[in-house]
Amino acid sequence: FISLWTAVLASLWLISGTASAQGAPWRAWLYDQAGGRAIQVDANGQVIYDRLLPSPIPNPSYSQTLAASSDGSTLAYTTFDASLTSGQLLIYNAATNAVTVQMDISGTGGDTFDMPGMRHMFNATGSALAYGYVIEAPALGWGIDIIGTATGATLFQLRHDQAAVRSVLSGDPTGYLPLVQDYDAGQVAFTLVNWGTEARTSYESFRWDVLNGTVTQDNAFTSLQADIFRPTGEVVMAVLDPRLPNSLD
Repeated sequence: FISLWTAVLASLWLISGTASAQGAPWRAWLYDQAGGRAIQVDANGQVIYDRLLPSPIPNPSYSQTLAASSDGSTLAYTTFDASLTSGQLLIYNAATNAVTVQMDISGTGGDTFDMPGMRHMFNATGSALAYGYVIEAPALGWGIDIIGTATGATLFQLRHDQAAVRSVLSGDPTGYLPLVQDYDAGQVAFTLVNWGTEARTSYESFRWDVLNGTVTQDNAFTSLQADIFRPTGEVVMAVLDPRLPNSLD
């Protein structure tokens, strides 16, 4: 039936429903990459939505993961053709079962959806999506776009060759994938992953203020497997502990 399911997001903020002694109600999306199927369930195991994610590309390859808005109503994902040369970024409304934004991403060499794990790529209201990607042509580089989920317009953009990036990066700023980890309160937290190389135990983490354009370095997301607890801003991640036996860097 389905070989592998991934829980990609639990929505903790629901308008309807009342909190109980066991905590507030929640919903979660389950995602099957092979078939492009997404199922939303609630805390009681009831199925809210069961969707085959649409794609303008016939027989597509779906992204390794997807992103969901905090209210669970909107999803973002990518699809590619068999040769992985023609691709689309899609923003999808589960309630109306309709794609609201469709963007050609054929010129990218990889993006945030290529990495496993939970990503908070939508802002709190679900009105914008932070999308990080690798640029392959005409020259190697990377970028992060803030995309309006209603219109598909690029509202803000950060590129590897901008002065704000060069002020915090020494050496060649290309050769990275900007992995968007969190988008909240007008700031995008992202991790720079060395593209096309072996994995590392820790990475450089940065924060982009989309309104004033500044980029600062911080230690919030130095791991690829990390998540944030929104009420307090605390981040939990897996890191190497050299005190443990058989630890390898």
